[in-house]
Amino acid sequence: MPSQVRVRRHPLGPVSVEDFSIVDVSTPKPGDGEVLVRNMWTSVDPAIRIRLAAHAPAGYFPAFALDAPMDGILTVGEVVESRADGFSPGDVVWHGYGWREYAAVPAADPLGSLHSLRRLDASIAPLQTYLGPLGGMGLTAYAGLFDVAGLRGGDVVWVSAAAGAVGSLVAQFAKLRGHTVIGSAGSDEKVAHLLGDLGLDAAFNYKHGALEDQLRAASPDGIDVYFDNVGG
Repeated sequence: MPSQVRVRRHPLGPVSVEDFSIVDVSTPKPGDGEVLVRNMWTSVDPAIRIRLAAHAPAGYFPAFALDAPMDGILTVGEVVESRADGFSPGDVVWHGYGWREYAAVPAADPLGSLHSLRRLDASIAPLQTYLGPLGGMGLTAYAGLFDVAGLRGGDVVWVSAAAGAVGSLVAQFAKLRGHTVIGSAGSDEKVAHLLGDLGLDAAFNYKHGALEDQLRAASPDGIDVYFDNVGG
């Protein structure tokens, strides 16, 4: 039987396996306007931690209900049965009904545009890429850096939580455009990753001293753009 991961209790402190349960369920039957999807890749991203609390912040996705499927998690899968116009068995799609093996997904998705059912081009990139650079993480990074911040030639960019899901993409986008990029993170291992793997110009562990002093040492002439990933 297919299974689902459900929240059994709201975590207090660090998340543990005891906060979840794996439940065997029947394969769902798609109704009119729905498709049955066999999920292949599902996201594990920082936003999930916020939704594991008893109450999510106002204006955000709602908190996960206890002992219920976890909706609103971006997922990639293959259509195995369709009762919706425009979708056929074999289509690769993304949607917002993750952390389960099979999902009956409405073509007109009430979860919102980011999680709306859509076909993907499986030929241009590995499917899991649609959960990162080609998904919501990449959209947040790209729109925030180029549209909201309005990155200009020669700007010096500081990225907080630069080793995280969005921050690491922001840092790489800025480096690809030829900018000086400084990253901050919360461990020495993450700082080593930023410098060694992502090739940032400077990086520091914000726990190792006053933030303003470390930032000044990394960029004595100041910064032009601050991309904040720790504002909640």
